Amino acid sequence: MRLRKLVFAFLGVAGAVLLLIAVRPVAAQSVAAAQNKIPVPGQFPAYKAPHTVDGKPDLNGIWQAFVTADIDVQDHDAQPGPHPDIMGAYGAWPGGQGIVEGGEIPYRPEALAQKKAYADKRMTVNITSDPHRHDTGDPELKCYSAGVPRANYMPYPFQIIQGTDTILFAYEYARGVRTIYMNPNDANIPK
Repeated sequence: MRLRKLVFAFLGVAGAVLLLIAVRPVAAQSVAAAQNKIPVPGQFPAYKAPHTVDGKPDLNGIWQAFVTADIDVQDHDAQPGPHPDIMGAYGAWPGGQGIVEGGEIPYRPEALAQKKAYADKRMTVNITSDPHRHDTGDPELKCYSAGVPRANYMPYPFQIIQGTDTILFAYEYARGVRTIYMNPNDANIPK
């Protein structure tokens, strides 16, 4: 019985010491917050984007889009694949939020019809030497590099390496690389 009381007394003292140790940093944090050394929750300073030495926005780093804008830049519902009866969900598109401000693009009727035609033929691939073989099928299905801006909307990481006169985009998908020359004299642009 005496041993049991001794164990409970020891546990009580140990618990009190642990509680005092745990409370101490909270009090120190509130003093530091009062001295404006750390932000108070909900009152964080405004985000300030990093800049290069010459004052330009610093884009260096690994980037990845977590949207389905590579499918459609507008809000879109899930779409079945080309032959759901035999392929199941293969080739289906997930629904997703768009990235267009206001949600709508003022397509002309013929442009909207062309967009629908491209979507309907996205899984069609012509493996021939016909010069029009690239007119159908999604370039991603053929493992071709995606164009800009689609390459930036695809769900694969890409890296931006920014120099003073060039910016390099290195894409994981299809090992695509794009160099943007910031100085027009270096880009061999016809004048």
